[in-house]
Amino acid sequence: MSKLLNSLDQLNEQVGRMAIWLLAPMICLAFSIVVLRYGFNYGRVDMQEGVVYLHVFILTLCMGYTMRFGGHVRVDVFYSKMQEKTKARIDLIGDILFLLPTSATIVFYSTDYVATSWQLLERSQEAAGLPLIFVLKTLIPVMAGLLFWQGLMRVAGQACKTLRFSADN
Repeated sequence: MSKLLNSLDQLNEQVGRMAIWLLAPMICLAFSIVVLRYGFNYGRVDMQEGVVYLHVFILTLCMGYTMRFGGHVRVDVFYSKMQEKTKARIDLIGDILFLLPTSATIVFYSTDYVATSWQLLERSQEAAGLPLIFVLKTLIPVMAGLLFWQGLMRVAGQACKTLRFSADN
């Protein structure tokens, strides 16, 4: 079981590291759009959608990676002042009650949505837009799956911490 969880953890890290490489093309494309629009009064819908596509890829594929390194926003007004034992328990309860069920629900309910999009080969509503909406929609269950896997890792880690704290007392 530990080997499986570690491999899922590594998968999340590799996917996140690969997605980070999309930042440079996204920034260059956005810069090009600004220069072309305001410097030459020229705009293209497909370029604008390209920035959106890259942004979606980065955000969805890096969610599990960000969670792995504790980068998601949390309300630290009370949490930061708590003992490690209490933090571990709160994280464990939150992941079990909210993260895992929400991620599983997103995967469950998005699969038909994504399948329909693939059957239709859904494309942009703009005539000059990119014809790959179905690929973007595929990222919905992928994102939720990566979050679920990282949530399993966190639950395992927090459970071990909680048990260790209980054994120390």
